[in-house]
Amino acid sequence: MVVYGCKIEGCDYSPNNKQVALKHVIEVHKIPPKEAENYIIQADTKEEYLKIKEEMYRKEREEKNKGAGDALDAELRAMLESTMKQLLDRQKSLESDFTSFKERLERIEKFIESLQPSLQPQSLQPQARQPQVTVDVLEGDYIPIAKKVFLNPRVLMYYQYARSQGYGGDLGDFINEVIESFFRDRRIKIAVLKGVSELEWGKEQG
Repeated sequence: MVVYGCKIEGCDYSPNNKQVALKHVIEVHKIPPKEAENYIIQADTKEEYLKIKEEMYRKEREEKNKGAGDALDAELRAMLESTMKQLLDRQKSLESDFTSFKERLERIEKFIESLQPSLQPQSLQPQARQPQVTVDVLEGDYIPIAKKVFLNPRVLMYYQYARSQGYGGDLGDFINEVIESFFRDRRIKIAVLKGVSELEWGKEQG
């Protein structure tokens, strides 16, 4: 016996009369009369109708799931691409920072090397005796002396730090002030006594 089943999901109404089925679709499911026949499944038995309907909705669900899966895949791909771009940009930024730091370090090393005399083999040879400098008064202007000295890199770092804190003198000023401060903190004062023999000096101190 032929049945005319309702195609709408969730409704298994399947009378034997087509007109009854159409009326059901129009009145119950509010389908326009001109479209009502599209919502009817004709089958030889009710079991066959239910099987056809189940297969039809299974394919629709698969298509919906596939569409949702494609949309999710597209969203995941977009997120992955965005994350990869951010990582690459960060990597480039780190590489640029490292290059800049390396260049600054090389400039500092060259600066330190320029301040320290190079150790050439001839520098190890005995040097001619430098003339002595006689100073009558130790207070007042500095007296420049042509003499090469070796500086520990830490001294240069202290000087650079002092400059960063607002110190305005040059390296010579810095060394002089540190030496003077060293003796001043220990209450040591240097003086030159004219016309006093060592013996008289000893008696005065004794």
